[in-house]
Amino acid sequence: MFSGWPPRSAGAEQVIGRQDGVPRFDDEQTKNEQSSFDLSRTNTLTDTKGYAQVSLKTSELCEHPSRGAQAQSLKSKRRIAALSTLAILWPILALFLYAFIALDYLRRDQKNGILVGGHTIDAKVVFYAWLMFSIFFLEWLKTSLAWFEAAVILNNPSWAPSTERQFVQHLDRGWASIGSWWRVARLSYRHLVKREPWQGPAALWWYLAGTYLLFSITAPLAGLSMDQRKGLELSDRPVVILGVNETTFDVRTNDAVSGLVSNNWRSGRITTPNSPAIFYAPEGTKNVSSSFFEDFAQNMYQTDLAGNKSSPANRTVKFFTGPPVAERVNGRAWGFLSTVSCSALNLQNGMKLINATGPNNWTATGPWGVSSEGFSVNSAGLAPVFAITDSSFGIDATYVIASDRDITAVGNGDYVELSTSNTTKQAIKGALEIAVWQSVPVGFTPDDGFKNMTLNPLVTSLKNSSVLGYGVRCMVESDVGYANLDAVTRTYSDFVHRAAGFGTQDLTTIGSNIPSFQFPGIFAMQSIAFQALSTTFLGFLAPPTCGQFSDTTCKAFYGANLATGGVPRISEVGDSQFAKALQIPSMTPERMTLAMYKLFGETASAMMDIGPGNWTRSDLRGLDPVNDLVPGSISWQLVLVLLSLWTVLSTLPHMLTFSQPRWSQTLEAYAIMRFGADWRDTL
Repeated sequence: MFSGWPPRSAGAEQVIGRQDGVPRFDDEQTKNEQSSFDLSRTNTLTDTKGYAQVSLKTSELCEHPSRGAQAQSLKSKRRIAALSTLAILWPILALFLYAFIALDYLRRDQKNGILVGGHTIDAKVVFYAWLMFSIFFLEWLKTSLAWFEAAVILNNPSWAPSTERQFVQHLDRGWASIGSWWRVARLSYRHLVKREPWQGPAALWWYLAGTYLLFSITAPLAGLSMDQRKGLELSDRPVVILGVNETTFDVRTNDAVSGLVSNNWRSGRITTPNSPAIFYAPEGTKNVSSSFFEDFAQNMYQTDLAGNKSSPANRTVKFFTGPPVAERVNGRAWGFLSTVSCSALNLQNGMKLINATGPNNWTATGPWGVSSEGFSVNSAGLAPVFAITDSSFGIDATYVIASDRDITAVGNGDYVELSTSNTTKQAIKGALEIAVWQSVPVGFTPDDGFKNMTLNPLVTSLKNSSVLGYGVRCMVESDVGYANLDAVTRTYSDFVHRAAGFGTQDLTTIGSNIPSFQFPGIFAMQSIAFQALSTTFLGFLAPPTCGQFSDTTCKAFYGANLATGGVPRISEVGDSQFAKALQIPSMTPERMTLAMYKLFGETASAMMDIGPGNWTRSDLRGLDPVNDLVPGSISWQLVLVLLSLWTVLSTLPHMLTFSQPRWSQTLEAYAIMRFGADWRDTL
């Protein structure tokens, strides 16, 4: 065990004083011959406070203990077993508590700001519970380690301190003191560097200090491994629809919808419905953002700029437009399903609706019978064909727009079941094309985009002149119906066609004197996009709202510049440094393709964006705020490993000394002093 403690007593004359029954020994005592006393040889039968105590009358085990001594011994053993059980269980419970936090909170990260599945206990309660318990854990650890220390000193001499100095280093839990750690560090320095004899603690001290230090480091790391965050969780609360539904979709005019399309398109904003409504991607699409459609269009733009060829399938985007709402939703809703694919083409091949060799020599194919010879801007509106020339802002541009969808059946929406024409039970498929010619007026300097177009294989030059032309073709498909909306993945599934209600069934009560362009009934997607570009009145013979002599900023070419972020510049005109004018960028095939993608995106958004609202559906539900815990700056996996190691170090020794007797519940300086005083005469 250890020799020399308690010091050999030479008699009462060595005790130079007592204070409150506690002996005070002369310093010269330690110089006497070391004692052969061993604590393991002492009597450890009785104690009424829960730990064994050496009998004050004998130094050897009693051969015939009394019945009272046996009863007290049994009570002591039960108390020892109970305290040892607590010392084993609480580190395991602490590990389980953090493992529960890690697996149920930290491992389940939010997806698109939504907590899937919810938590059994509020995250804020769990966070502060761990914070509070970790403060008590340190004190409980001191107590349980001291309980193990008392057992080792009595029963395991090979681990216990062997000298008085080593024994003193254990007093009052010195292994849990920063001051003791500093003294041991100095002793280690003297031994390793100055080669002095080792005067530091024994193996038991290092185990106790290491276990305590390990948890002292792990506890704050555990706090840094988690952060509080607000999130959302799915609820059963129905939400209010602020726009149209299947009964009111058709009770609008084409002019109202196309006007919203044009305004939003020309704003240059990110192409997505007004937040929190979004475009939903098809089920199975990965990493869908709230700007899913814009991301796709911009990706196609970068692909075209790089000159990489892409298949029609890779250029196709399919998405569902849900109803306008004031909060994020989850459930089943009626909405607008769209599929769009746009590509820039050479005018000499690939275009199917426009056959053109120049800005003044084109023909729109199909039953419309419209060509450059007979077309007049002032008589547009009866056929889905439009052409106009615009010379302003440093660019001379002519463009022709054509759609394959009839626009004469005013008052009969394309998405209703009861219309006399254009009755739809399946998705509406079609196309829209635009042919563009550009040149730079004399006196203006061509920009880099115009110069690069001369090298683009999709661009043709008119008779080796400076007039450059190309086309863009968009294939579209649209339908209306119900779909399941997943707020977590931002995807839709299980689309089922459901036509809109017939919006013009009660027009007979209004009369027949209203203009046809005021009739309700929404046309197909490509027709709305055509109207937004041409500003014509669909099915009504009249000049467009943005005609030949209108403000040029209302025209489609200028709008495409705005939609794609074209920044005008101040350009010197001619040789005079004082003649300056505003010049807009030229429209390259890549930018015009991007503009057409964004146009159809805004069309799909506007289809559900305006109209009578304030509806509720029991199967379209909202999301409620929830407290959540997310991984912090320290890896929770690292903390879990450290806590597991600490749990093993804390519990395994208690299992090995589970029922061993203790001569003191804790190793306090007062108990040790009293122990030596009581044994002074015997020794």
